[in-house]
Amino acid sequence: MIRRLTYSITQKESGMTVQDFLKSRGYSHRMIVRLREKDGIQVDGRHAITPQRLSAGETLQICLEEEESSEKIAPFPLPFPVVYEDEDLLVINKPAGMPIHPSQGNHDNTLANAAAWYFSRKNEPFTFRVINRLDRDTTGLLILARHSLSAGILSQMAACHEIRREYRYLSFLALEQSCISESGVSYPLTGSTGDGYAMASEWGHTICTPRPSLIPLTVQGDECRRMQGLSLKNVSVKVKNKRGKLIFQEQGELLFTHFGLSGPLILSASAHMRDFEGDKYIVHIDLKPALDEKTLDSRLLREFAAHPNQTLPHVLK
Repeated sequence: MIRRLTYSITQKESGMTVQDFLKSRGYSHRMIVRLREKDGIQVDGRHAITPQRLSAGETLQICLEEEESSEKIAPFPLPFPVVYEDEDLLVINKPAGMPIHPSQGNHDNTLANAAAWYFSRKNEPFTFRVINRLDRDTTGLLILARHSLSAGILSQMAACHEIRREYRYLSFLALEQSCISESGVSYPLTGSTGDGYAMASEWGHTICTPRPSLIPLTVQGDECRRMQGLSLKNVSVKVKNKRGKLIFQEQGELLFTHFGLSGPLILSASAHMRDFEGDKYIVHIDLKPALDEKTLDSRLLREFAAHPNQTLPHVLK
């Protein structure tokens, strides 16, 4: 997949370096390094370096190129209702009963498998990047990013609650009995305001105590704040309560934010954290779940030996 973007430099942006300009447009350090390695940055059609300063009237051209597909996601012909699609994202109406990510017991029946099949039929490389979440049994709209830039921008927007879904319906029902399921206000991406609780109470229904679910997590300390914007794929997350009991374990994508943790993995984990007031939860993150300690140690030593003149942060990248 190749995505070409063109930016016209304004008088206000004149004097900025290429790197500072790209960061202001949502490009991460890792993306900028990759663009530099693949000669994906040009100014007025000529090769440009990231410290180069831009001038008003110049045209900055970026070429995002992705050739690899998501590992271990097999394509299967499953329902994949595309509501909207462009060069940067897709909006999918996820069917009820379909999990989003492959997991134990769900290897060939997920939205990821359906997306892999969809892109394989188009002969396009595919990396599964879902931005928002829905429960397995819920149908609704999901956003899939088509490349790393849109994934980073959309994930940050989701973490800041800048993406909203709005469903409108009109129905006239005559019922002898009814059961109402109402979303709360903790996850406004669903379009819910929590007004349904007041309506149900006025109708004489018993209201169960609402509990937060599918939410980002606020973390003590400033470690996450210092890593805000960093998105990780294929990491493993375990969540234990204060008694040490394992209540959640899964592998997928995670996002560090200014307040803590977010991303698909954390939203799923929060649904298993039943008592935020009376309990305490510890999140364990394994950055390389496929490697045991001995293998990881050998790989790090090999990298250090291959780059003896580089600093530790550069080698770990």
